[in-house]
Amino acid sequence: MKAVLLTTLCSIATASAAASAAVQNVANKQPNVVLMFLDDWGWGDLGANWEAAKGMTPHMDLIAEEGIRFTDFHVAASVCSVSRAALMTGRLGVRTGVVHNFAVNSMYGLPRTEQTIAELLKPAGYRTGISGKWHLGTTPGYHPSYRGFDRYVGLPYSVDMGCTDTGGADKGTDRKCGGNTGPNVPQYKLALPLYESSTNCSGQTVAHATVTLCNHLWISTR
Repeated sequence: MKAVLLTTLCSIATASAAASAAVQNVANKQPNVVLMFLDDWGWGDLGANWEAAKGMTPHMDLIAEEGIRFTDFHVAASVCSVSRAALMTGRLGVRTGVVHNFAVNSMYGLPRTEQTIAELLKPAGYRTGISGKWHLGTTPGYHPSYRGFDRYVGLPYSVDMGCTDTGGADKGTDRKCGGNTGPNVPQYKLALPLYESSTNCSGQTVAHATVTLCNHLWISTR
């Protein structure tokens, strides 16, 4: 009887330890973090919000259905660079110094003294990536590969900010596509260049970084 009882207790203890380990593994597992920040996206453009839009955004609707919905959302500003800087850092523009949009020919971007979400997640073991519009600086030292991201594919700024075929009164003759002016030549070759970067150069200065690896690859040709 004692042998049976001892075996039973050992089995219970083993099962309990296994269950505790399983719970601990779940608790230690890092959750995925996905942030989506969109320009000019109306409330009614999402099927989860408006019945008439059902079927137009099935994947986004599924995320809303399976996750937690926050129905009251505020941003730090109504313009691109300022709101993105606040999202990336958790700080208002009066603290980061980003209080207006960065232009195509801006030499700088989000101050290097600010830490982004990506830079904070890297020490916790996360792999980071960003796709889409950046608009927080495109010169060496300020684009995503210097700001904590392992991979980047996207656009440098808003769709209406690039050069034009004829220049035009609204853009000026210096904004005609094909010129070689400005800190980032491709931005004057195409109306909206597409960039790619797959090297994380966070913490490096432009002088010490391997520029050919840290800087954007220009992957669009027209």
